[in-house]
Amino acid sequence: MTLGFELAGDNATWTLEEGRVVIEYSRNWGNPKLLRRIGRRVIPDEAIAGAQAGHTGGVPVLQLLLRPGADPYLAAAAGQLPEDHALYDLELARGQEDLAGYHADGLRLRAGQNPAEPCEKFLLDAETPPLRLKCYDGDAHLEPGVLRFRWNDEAAGSKRAQGESVYPLGELTGAEWVKPSLMSGHLAVLTGERAGDVEEDPRVILFGMGYGSIADSLPFAATLLAEIQRCSGEHTALGALPPAQAGPGLPDEIVAAIRALTELREAGLLSDEEFERRKQEQLDRL
Repeated sequence: MTLGFELAGDNATWTLEEGRVVIEYSRNWGNPKLLRRIGRRVIPDEAIAGAQAGHTGGVPVLQLLLRPGADPYLAAAAGQLPEDHALYDLELARGQEDLAGYHADGLRLRAGQNPAEPCEKFLLDAETPPLRLKCYDGDAHLEPGVLRFRWNDEAAGSKRAQGESVYPLGELTGAEWVKPSLMSGHLAVLTGERAGDVEEDPRVILFGMGYGSIADSLPFAATLLAEIQRCSGEHTALGALPPAQAGPGLPDEIVAAIRALTELREAGLLSDEEFERRKQEQLDRL
């Protein structure tokens, strides 16, 4: 029995309950595999930053905006997800624009008392270790308290020479996920220094050539961030910068600050002009 108002869309069903929104993603094959794998998200009201109604391809869409740092999936993705993989867009039937607008107003009321700054800790869950991710040059194994990279014959000699790279999660400051494509993409762990050459650095495991798909690698990265936060006891694992902003040689604290600004802009809480101004302030510290 449903204890709330149910909104059925093509890609998901949202149930608006007291104190939370429950999202059940459609299992239809037309829905991206990532959404089908995630299956269900529970968003407490304290995680909501706002909502808006719009259109995608002529279809009415109700979009839920989350506070930066509330969701490990959004933190890991850092704005890199394709439009059809949006976790918090509900695609309604044509002609339901008024319905989308009505519920956007209601969701904004839920967010009315929430602070605009990033959350101190994740408010939504991720998957539970142990997890294994098969990558192009090795396998990543996430176990309680530890991450292991086990290299294969495609790995560079500098990686294979280590045999296995072992990272206690309490010693990591974050992780960087770069969306996979045919010949690129990676998962890097942050240890206080920027990763070097992605092919040579044992802190980086590569995607591409059919390995590390979004549906496989993003849940792994999100869970890694959540586990790093749990082990460290503080919100230092802020996810990845989009590749265009992840310049080499930037100190971790500036990378983290720009990453947080990126999340604020993605959530609609910063204009493009304010984002650029505040990003430049961080870069001027170099």
